[in-house]
Amino acid sequence: MNSEIAFIANITEQSYIAHRTYGTFRIEGRSEGEEYSLTRITSRTTVMDYGDKRTLPLVISAREIAEDLCREINSDAGGAQFSGRVRVRGGNPIGR
Repeated sequence: MNSEIAFIANITEQSYIAHRTYGTFRIEGRSEGEEYSLTRITSRTTVMDYGDKRTLPLVISAREIAEDLCREINSDAGGAQFSGRVRVRGGNPIGR
């Protein structure tokens, strides 16, 4: 597994919990007086089961996980819109 990391920045005070087959994630809300909270996301490994006693390990990158979580949290913005409540930032502090 690689050591890639990503961060999710939450600009609201609301915390979120997301359950996935490869883990449960808690995105903390920002504290009073802070601009945002940061949640560190690391890559994960899951297994694809072909159902015939064959499996294939799959690495899910930190960025893919973070983008998936942000997509779900921001989903009420509609379609491919982005409400900005949570954003993904890679290991290098570049915004999306």
